[in-house]
Amino acid sequence: MMSEIKSTLDLVMEKTKHLSLSRNEKQEQSRRELTQKAKGLVSKVMDGKITTDHLRTEVQRLHDTHPENNDRIFIQVICNALELEQDNTSLISLLNDLFDLNTQNLTSLFADHQEAVQNISQKRSVQTKQNLLQHHSISGSSVTPNLKKDPVAIEEMRKIKDRFDRKLRSECDRVNFPNPKYKKSKSVSDH
Repeated sequence: MMSEIKSTLDLVMEKTKHLSLSRNEKQEQSRRELTQKAKGLVSKVMDGKITTDHLRTEVQRLHDTHPENNDRIFIQVICNALELEQDNTSLISLLNDLFDLNTQNLTSLFADHQEAVQNISQKRSVQTKQNLLQHHSISGSSVTPNLKKDPVAIEEMRKIKDRFDRKLRSECDRVNFPNPKYKKSKSVSDH
């Protein structure tokens, strides 16, 4: 009697043995697996755990085993890792070095964002100091406005971030279209 008791897994396998994944389901599963691998590899490069050359080797290996949309997936993962408030130098270098993409617009976009943030910070700092002087007779070199608590500065920074986030996503869409090509032969020095 004990030999007739089957595990849940055995029962499920028995009931589903006639089922198989369709071609589209297999492609989708392959795409999901490749996306996860790409995220892991890009994260390791960002953390300094692997070199760009090691990533190049892994991209080539994955390109050989997953040729469909490999480049697009890696570019999309790299673009999704781009953030306005972080140093994106290594990610931009990956786009340029591995896929021979023109990243000048991305570089300019990040510089423009930094400039816009600095301008609004300076403007609000001056306005806050003038307000403190006029309404509270507070002045001096030790007066440093806390812009993180200033509702006007917070709102203006949010608007800047939203505007540049839209530009960043648009530029990433442009970079990922029409069909990037992986650069196999170029030797890359680590950045």
